[in-house]
Amino acid sequence: MAKTDGEFYAMRAQQELNMAALATDPSVKKLHLDMAAEYATLRERADGEVQNARIGTSK
Repeated sequence: MAKTDGEFYAMRAQQELNMAALATDPSVKKLHLDMAAEYATLRERADGEVQNARIGTSK
């Protein structure tokens, strides 16, 4: 089970990649790859927010 937003988004991105690998229809494959990219972006943003919070509290 994901403990942070970043872990959740990483898990969902991997699930979407797995589904894309199994898809035979090109449009379905593209849909899953697009969703994986969205979750990867959300993960990076969530990780950035955590980093910014740490920097802000370390002063």
